[in-house]
Order: sequence, then C-alpha cells, then structure tokens
Amino acid sequence: SIASDEASKLSEYEDYKYGVTRIEKNTAGHKNPFGRGKCVNTSLIRYSLHHEFKTDVAKISFGCDTSNYPTMLSVMYALLNSFAHELNIERRDIKACLTYKITHGRMEHKIIIYDAVPGGAGHSRRLVTEDGEVLKAVIKRAVNLLDTCKCSPSCYRCLRNYENQKIHEMLDRENALNFLKQLG
Repeated sequence: SIASDEASKLSEYEDYKYGVTRIEKNTAGHKNPFGRGKCVNTSLIRYSLHHEFKTDVAKISFGCDTSNYPTMLSVMYALLNSFAHELNIERRDIKACLTYKITHGRMEHKIIIYDAVPGGAGHSRRLVTEDGEVLKAVIKRAVNLLDTCKCSPSCYRCLRNYENQKIHEMLDRENALNFLKQLG
C-alpha cells in the first residue's frame, strides 16, 4: 500500500547501527591544536543530528518479507533511479529513506520517497495514483534497469551515486532484482 501525506514532517538521520557512521574511542590522544601539549580528553559523547522540514511524501509498504536491510536499501535506490527516469525529473529532486517497525520479532521496512525541497515540488505525490499504474511502471523500469546491468554487486549505472557512497558495499543489484521480481 502507498500513503501520501502532503506537507508531512520528515527527519533524516544517520543510522549508526549499520556502520554508516562510527564513533571510536581515542585511547592514544592527539596533539593539542593550540600547541599546549597532548590533549587528555578521554570522554566521548554520541550525537545524532537531524533536520526537519515539510515536504511531499509517499510511503511504500510491501506485502512480503522486507527484513533484509541491505536488500531494502538496494530496492530503495533502484526505485529512486527508476522513478526519476519514468517521470522525467532530476534524480537529485527526490530522496528516500527506510523506516521500520518490529512486528512479531521481525523487522518490517518501508520506503519513504520524498521531495528534496522544503514545501515539496509534487514529485512524490505523482507516484501515488488510485490505479497504482505509476508505481507499477516504476517497478517495471527498475526491474529492466537491474536486469540489463551485468555488474556485481552494484555500479553507478544501476544503484550507486555520490550521495550513497558510504554504503556502496551494501548495495546489491541481484538482491534488489530478485525482490522486485517477486512483486510480480
């Protein structure tokens, strides 16, 4: 099912759990930048940064197993790339993130596609139609994109881009292709 909420609030954040951002304790210390010997600070504080803005949003839920985080990341980027091509918009004008909830001890991921500009540009709302034809066309294009690319595990033609370079090693074209093919 897909839900659209015009002018929804959305928070972007780095997910520490999957190694996107890592904090390590500095046991060796470092030279004080002001030239006053060695820095002895041993405390480490974890911060999570986020930014909130109102924009157009489409949430995509799947009626199948979505518990594999790397697969769902790969599916998310395949759908984003195909959505931009299908609707003839700039790829940088739309973004996405994964959200999840734990049900019966299992993680269920959903993809949230949103306009990259505060206030929204209406792109993500175009994905939501009563007959579902736009989403079907986007999925079909994603399957074609992933099927015609012969890289392993992913490349800049199918899933990778500058924005997701921190997770390139997690993106897998074949896993995304298999997931999208099962949607029928």
